[in-house]
Amino acid sequence: MSEITLKETDTHDTPATGYQKIYVKTDGKLYRKEDDATETEIAGNVTGDSSSTDNAIVRFDGTDGKTLQNSSVTIDDSGNIITSANVDGRDLSTDGSKLDGIESGADVTDATNVAAAGAEMTANKNQVSGYAGLDGSSKLTGSQQVYGSSANTACEGNDSRLGVFPPGHLYKCNVSYYSATQIKISTGFCRDSANAYNITVSSELTVAITSSGANGLDTGSEATDQPYMVYVCVGSSGVCGLLSVSLTPTLPSGYDYGYRCVGSVVNHSGDFVNFTQVGVSCDRETIFNRVRSEGIVLSSGSATSWTDIDCSDWVPLSATQVLLGMYHVQDTAGRLAMLRPYGWTASTTGVPQLSATPELKRDMYVFVVDQKIQYQVDHSSSTLGANALGYKESL
Repeated sequence: MSEITLKETDTHDTPATGYQKIYVKTDGKLYRKEDDATETEIAGNVTGDSSSTDNAIVRFDGTDGKTLQNSSVTIDDSGNIITSANVDGRDLSTDGSKLDGIESGADVTDATNVAAAGAEMTANKNQVSGYAGLDGSSKLTGSQQVYGSSANTACEGNDSRLGVFPPGHLYKCNVSYYSATQIKISTGFCRDSANAYNITVSSELTVAITSSGANGLDTGSEATDQPYMVYVCVGSSGVCGLLSVSLTPTLPSGYDYGYRCVGSVVNHSGDFVNFTQVGVSCDRETIFNRVRSEGIVLSSGSATSWTDIDCSDWVPLSATQVLLGMYHVQDTAGRLAMLRPYGWTASTTGVPQLSATPELKRDMYVFVVDQKIQYQVDHSSSTLGANALGYKESL
């Protein structure tokens, strides 16, 4: 067996011409000295594939663990790692672009990122931009107001009107007589008939039967001896009043979002009948302010079988009861005059009118259906007269 023994020393002679000397110095490193006295530390060089990529991360060959391989992952001179391959199954070149859009220090209360998610937010009750979640005319401001639909319904603090009114909601918007051709609609709030819009009448409206469109007739010309329904309408132009003989009015241009009936008025002989409307919610009562001799719906009726009384000249489509002033004339005390709602079939159903004297006068409400009621007297010698004094309606 052969061995080479190297002596550790810092002083070495120069070898003869054509020779080299190898030795270990006291620093523990291996050196080589040429015949010209040049000393060089002996250190190994790592050699990779000649086609290796510059700055590529070296991989070991798993076959023998000694051979180095090239890779597509590089580290540039600034220390950045660059790869076009997947990391843990994810393509960072694609998925990473999503991270590029996240601003520094972003968190769940950051308005920019919340807006990017399609939401709207505000801090400390400040004004928000745009109208996310609200219609085009609505806004939220620092005054804590909510403006509902196109009616600009202002609701503040703990106001019970905050947000959307319940279906069928009606508060005030009362109808009153103003002149022979005009009525007034007071301020108030309501929900439209289709339950789609809040309607706010923020200032009193004047509606004229001599006008057409907003604050006038919906279609056609004035009809005499005709009850008119009174509506409030809402649209891009705001809020207006409207008169119509129909339960589904033709809405004027600019006020076609929705409508709500708030009452009715009777036009007799070309003039509005003076009246008073009572009630601030859906159930309202209208009493005519005129002489009792007007409003005749039955004169000296003597039918002994159920017969219709047409009240359509004095009672609107929305009426549920009619207030009748009745005048019963009988030849014998105890004769009966009876009334019942239109369409009822029970022969004993009705309100008998009794008197021990030849005449009986009485005012009473009777249920009305399709603007009609029915009557009969129990003897042809008795007669019944009736005048419409007012009506009740459920809006």
